[in-house]
Amino acid sequence: MNTYLALLIVLIAGVLQSALTPFLSFHAVHPDLLLVVIVAWSMLRDLEDSLPLAFVGGALLDLLSPTPLGPFTLSMLLVSLVTGFWRDKLSYNSFLLAILLTLPYSILFYLIFLPLLWATGYPMTGLGQVFVGIIFPASLMNVGVMALVYPLFRYLDRFRQRDELTI
Repeated sequence: MNTYLALLIVLIAGVLQSALTPFLSFHAVHPDLLLVVIVAWSMLRDLEDSLPLAFVGGALLDLLSPTPLGPFTLSMLLVSLVTGFWRDKLSYNSFLLAILLTLPYSILFYLIFLPLLWATGYPMTGLGQVFVGIIFPASLMNVGVMALVYPLFRYLDRFRQRDELTI
């Protein structure tokens, strides 16, 4: 997939996530479309391609959300880095593996994001309650979204064309 097309998809996913979250929430839990897009991209492409998009996507969410600047960007970068690290050791060509790994990658995202949010002074309830009430259900929603996103990304990745994306 062309890097510029991926950048456009990241921008659209970020705006959609910010705009549609109130309508897609179920008991204050919502899927994280941009996280799923970044994880899918990181599964298919190397770090050189995925980290800039993780940075752009995280920065976009930081700018569009009422949270302090930084937690989304750092969390997206770290999850993309971990996904990319395992990319060389696992074959993400398997649809089932990509779906199964979305759950731990989503949980990892929240376990990075929430302490960063708390460290910036954002009010937070108990982590155990947050895990059961938000992190785990949202991660399961992300698995469902990945089931839709990953086949599309694999199809688009067949037309792989490496473009330079400089930030």
